[in-house]
Amino acid sequence: MPVLTPDPVQVQQWKEYQTALAKTILSAVYPEDVLCEWDILGRSESGREIYVWALCAVVGPSGISSAASVPALIHVERNGAVHSVEIPGDGTLYALDIVRMFPAEVRDKFDLYNSGRAGEFEEHIEWRRTHPEVPPLNILSPTSTP
Repeated sequence: MPVLTPDPVQVQQWKEYQTALAKTILSAVYPEDVLCEWDILGRSESGREIYVWALCAVVGPSGISSAASVPALIHVERNGAVHSVEIPGDGTLYALDIVRMFPAEVRDKFDLYNSGRAGEFEEHIEWRRTHPEVPPLNILSPTSTP
């Protein structure tokens, strides 16, 4: 079921969004060695917080070596530039952070990423590994899926 059409700012600045997600989700790796896919699951009323599910993967000549698939909160400036990215903490903090960071209507969409959508992200990252000019699926699609 479609959620949102791609944000025009993200279409222009998808590399900035990818780098910000990579720096937060796989912080121990150089962002230039990471490719990310993400779906926009919603926005705050102010439009300054974008709720996404992201999969970021470390890629090299032989394929994907490691990956992480998590919900993320992207804080943006008025001009659409990324201010910061926040992800839930580990362990007992995870459940508390999920409730604090994401409205119920966004959390209801998380189950999709425990099933097929994360696999679609991984397949597209594998394609992008050998085609670096290709943007993420949410930029290519007329609507962002879930």
